[in-house]
Amino acid sequence: MRARVLSGPVLTLVLGACAALPVIVAAVRALHEGWQPVADRGIIATRSYDVLSSHMPLVGQYSFAGSVTGKLTYSFGPMLYWLLAPAARYGAPASFVLTMAAFNTGSVVCAVALARRRGGLWLAALAAAAIGLMCRSLAANNFYDIWNPSAGLFPLLALAFVCWSLACGEYRLLPLAALLASFELQCEDAFVPPALAALAIGLGGASLGWLRRRGKRPGPQQPRARSRGRWVWVAAALAVALLCWTPPLVDQVSGRGNIGHVLAAAGERPSPLGPTVGVRAVVHTVGATPWWLTRPSNPFVRKSDVRRSAGATASISAALILGWLLLAIALAVRRSRTDVVAGATLALALCAAVFSIADATPSTPPFLAETLGYTLWSATTVGMFTWLVALWALLVLSGLGARLCRAGESLRDRLGGGAARRWRSLALAALAALAPAAAGGGVGAAAGEPDEHAFEFAALREINARLGAVPRGHSVFLNAKLDGLITPLRPEITYELRRRGVRALGVGAYRRTGHWYERSEHPYDYIVWVYDNRRLPVRDARVIAVAHIPKDGRQHTVEVAISPVRPGARAPRRRAA
Repeated sequence: MRARVLSGPVLTLVLGACAALPVIVAAVRALHEGWQPVADRGIIATRSYDVLSSHMPLVGQYSFAGSVTGKLTYSFGPMLYWLLAPAARYGAPASFVLTMAAFNTGSVVCAVALARRRGGLWLAALAAAAIGLMCRSLAANNFYDIWNPSAGLFPLLALAFVCWSLACGEYRLLPLAALLASFELQCEDAFVPPALAALAIGLGGASLGWLRRRGKRPGPQQPRARSRGRWVWVAAALAVALLCWTPPLVDQVSGRGNIGHVLAAAGERPSPLGPTVGVRAVVHTVGATPWWLTRPSNPFVRKSDVRRSAGATASISAALILGWLLLAIALAVRRSRTDVVAGATLALALCAAVFSIADATPSTPPFLAETLGYTLWSATTVGMFTWLVALWALLVLSGLGARLCRAGESLRDRLGGGAARRWRSLALAALAALAPAAAGGGVGAAAGEPDEHAFEFAALREINARLGAVPRGHSVFLNAKLDGLITPLRPEITYELRRRGVRALGVGAYRRTGHWYERSEHPYDYIVWVYDNRRLPVRDARVIAVAHIPKDGRQHTVEVAISPVRPGARAPRRRAA
């Protein structure tokens, strides 16, 4: 019994934990550094806090797509805020790191478990090792970051394996596919093409399988029971989708129309980079040496990679891998290997999604200068999945995989005996876990690199500890100096004040955090100043916090002060909800 359990769910869990080792190590390092939600992360933290309030967000994070439409445009929906809402209320900021680390670890374990269902222990071990190696290409904060371009990376990995299994007829995964796909679609616009591609292959394969079984017309009673069972999962998936998409639909019909704005931006891309850049992105995704096996010089270097040729070796190897997947589909169709057909088709569809992201990106700022560097992060997941499926298809269609399985069975028969079987299972677990554990351990060094905003964490902790001097239950105008040093601090201070029952208003805040935070629309009692010129901004201001930030070889001093609204301009008190 022990051997059977060890070789089943427990072994899968061990493999998944080994593959997720970089996530765990990075999260521990972030907690040790005293991670804080700086810059856009502060906006996400604030909106997550608002989920459980009277002004729950109906849309996602602010999007640069508004530069195309000329209208305020956001990601499709607020599911990222839903995920982080408990963390925003309790135990922050450490709870944000723990939430994302747990979510990403669960995504990795889900991918490894489904890999085992598709190809047994060998494919699970290969997937775990590949995921561990893949993590080398990601920046340290991608493993636990709440920033939406990072938050969707590991769920996309899980979605790929879920849709592969769904295409193979595992209808019970329909609700999970609906949940993960909705999260990806709402998380960040760059995840829309790969999420739609994965969902299309999953649903298409499941529908074809259902039609094929329906055409065979087997016995009268059991098929009907199975059909009823499938409809239960279909109904559950529709219920999940309806729950996930109700807020964006409410926003659409209420007149703000964010869904329409996103779709308009998708159809009105000015001056796209074009197919040449799209092809280069695919070559970098799957050609030797692919992005997912390359440790980047900086997290945003891919926006530069696609502007130059990848080289002959990369182009030829990419063509060979993609050509092999096409050939594998043809061979698998002749041999009735639905799993190979589904996996290879899904890999090609995901590569097409990477092509579409790079091809459709406008060549004008801010898209080329700011967004392309992170919208291509999903190519890491796509490249790893493509290589894994290509290798597995080669093993299956060449018969080598079957020979490996027979060799394992022969070894099992030779060992025999209860005690021997237990030791055999232990050895098998150790050997199967060795590769991903080694890969994950090697990635641990990369995952342990400091967060890119780590130099600001100590100052923010000092400032946050002093914000209790701001009276609770009031609205304040957060007047922060606009420069490269203080601007990233403002969203985090806004969130910390919100946790303390203070509404921090700002000029133009309606664009990113909503109208509830817009200075011109609400009265306020105090002004909170954040500055670094060592001079009180107004005569009656009182300094409440002083912090130091090391940057560019200098020690910068940041001060926070508070002053009441001057007589004659004082607004009536307004309590924060």
